Amino acid sequence: MNKSFTLVILFIFPAFFCIAQQTTTVTRAASSSSPSNQPDNYTTPPSSTRTYQASVWSTNFTVPILRFNVLKKSANNEAKGNVALFNSIGAGFGISWGRLEETTDNTGKVINTEMHNSFGIQVGVLFATNSSGGNNANIFAPTLSVSVLNFNVGFGHELGTLPDDTHRGFLTVAYGIPISKLVKGGFYIRKRGPAVANNRQGFR
Repeated sequence: MNKSFTLVILFIFPAFFCIAQQTTTVTRAASSSSPSNQPDNYTTPPSSTRTYQASVWSTNFTVPILRFNVLKKSANNEAKGNVALFNSIGAGFGISWGRLEETTDNTGKVINTEMHNSFGIQVGVLFATNSSGGNNANIFAPTLSVSVLNFNVGFGHELGTLPDDTHRGFLTVAYGIPISKLVKGGFYIRKRGPAVANNRQGFR
């Protein structure tokens, strides 16, 4: 694995995020012109904000906080593993369940949609490269994780450079930053339930 491969990965993920954003824009446009036979508690009235239980497909950046690498058994080393902190960056895609907040203007057009995650399942990749000291060290690891709010706990498999005494499997704790928090878009509404109780009027 070399630097050029890492650059290709860095190019693919931003392109993937753009596709997700465009899909979300289409979804919003469709929701603002919902059919007249749709129940009232499934649509947001003009000049108001409503909250719905929803599940979405989403994209996110991942900032690994802690990574635990399992060491191979050795007579000279009784340690079970070692810990690395903030040694890479990542990106991922997954499904999340939580609350969707939708705001409309006085014509009923949806002008803002926000997703607040409660629970999710994510797949992604961690990557980094370091050539300091004349030694090339590359990180490229697919991961599978479970998220509560925006904290991810999961398992990964390192495909990059590793010391001889280290297993390729590792555990990771990370913080996920949804793309939708940085720019409009970044998620696709999979399913939306009826409105929940904490709705409010008054947007003018």
